[in-house]
Amino acid sequence: MINKMLDRSKKPQPSEEIPFVLPELNRLRLSNGLEVFFIQFDKLPIVQMYMVTKAGSKFDPKGKSGLSQLFTSLLDEGADEYDSLALNEEFEMLGSVLTSFADQEFVFVSLLTLTENLERSVELFGKVITKPRFDITDFNREKDKALVRILQAQDDPAYLASINFEKIIFGDNHPYGFPEIGLNETVSSITLNDVTEFYKNNFLADNSSLVVVGNIDKDILISNLENRLEVWSTGEQKKPGFPKPVLSTNKIYIIDKEDSPQTEIRIGHLTSNRNNPEFFPKYLVNQILGGQFNSRLNMNLREKNGFTYGINSAFNYNIEASYFYITCAVDTENTFAAVREILDELKRIKKDISADELDFVKTSVIRKFPSTFETYSKAARNYLTIVEYGLPENYLSTYIDNIKAVQLDEVLNAANKYLSDAYLTILLVGDKEKLLSQLKQVDGFEITELDINGNPI
Repeated sequence: MINKMLDRSKKPQPSEEIPFVLPELNRLRLSNGLEVFFIQFDKLPIVQMYMVTKAGSKFDPKGKSGLSQLFTSLLDEGADEYDSLALNEEFEMLGSVLTSFADQEFVFVSLLTLTENLERSVELFGKVITKPRFDITDFNREKDKALVRILQAQDDPAYLASINFEKIIFGDNHPYGFPEIGLNETVSSITLNDVTEFYKNNFLADNSSLVVVGNIDKDILISNLENRLEVWSTGEQKKPGFPKPVLSTNKIYIIDKEDSPQTEIRIGHLTSNRNNPEFFPKYLVNQILGGQFNSRLNMNLREKNGFTYGINSAFNYNIEASYFYITCAVDTENTFAAVREILDELKRIKKDISADELDFVKTSVIRKFPSTFETYSKAARNYLTIVEYGLPENYLSTYIDNIKAVQLDEVLNAANKYLSDAYLTILLVGDKEKLLSQLKQVDGFEITELDINGNPI
């Protein structure tokens, strides 16, 4: 019966777009100055919250890189009367999950809890924020683990490529040029007093924001937060000066990993920061170039040439300075053939983007957008973007309309304005002898050899 109703001579038409409506964003402030972003989601009886504090690795004192990471690892290792084991058991009995982590800009403390256990979970959460124990035993253990991670990372070509690419891009004197996890010598020098001073000077209520997504009454939430966070210290954070990175002319850097069967490739340059009126054209041109599976770079290097299992590109946005990069791993013998194809794609996209290509990418981005809210954690991370970059409150609610509004000439302009082929940094981590034998395939680039810490040899 159903088959008789189908006309197979006609191409199926796409269904109408289903409107995607986000719940209201409530922006509140506690008595101690802490800003709260609350979004009510009623699908499940859970609450997800993220405390975000401007205390990332860029605030590590000179000679103490890795301090923010070590501090963060200790935040959930005991609070007030609860040692590490007891605190973990308390959260487990509630079915709640507490995690803490840091990046270059921020420290994040995340709490996932059932709505019915919110009061007790927020009580413990408040103790972690306002009364961390920082026991010497926990400090020594976490410091040893940090040193082991550093040692292990030195054997990872992908890590060496990524961390040293940032060092080259930003320079030796910029905080972004230091590894977030630190170096052996810097982490070895960190004391427990360094951790407690970092907490006092940086982990402050008026230097933080809280994003809460979940099934909870707003007034009940605020009452719980006031009760548990009102004692959190406030104060003025001392912000170090940040030197301005300088664009580099075309250069190739090589880090030797003897007998490595693959080469890790990083290619890129500095770019404008996130709060740019041309953000959406920039975003879409990157999607076309290397931001999704059907991108030009992936179709060329993976599907056509078989050089790599995958390649992607992105704009990496920080607060002080940002950069564009392309990343992949290829067979050693195809390294410079891959580099040549990448450079050709960078030149081609400035001249030729079709309307159909742009429409395809816009449709793909729009259809994927609702899935970024499919879990409470994903939804909270989306709202964190507003907090981190100081974006307008309607950024997410107008996101789809802003994508739709981008025109072809704007994307071509963004390609020419924000994708450079004259100020490229190329970093290769692989077998130096085999790489040097291929250098004739790429002209116009100065070659520099580096050690595993990014220092010229």
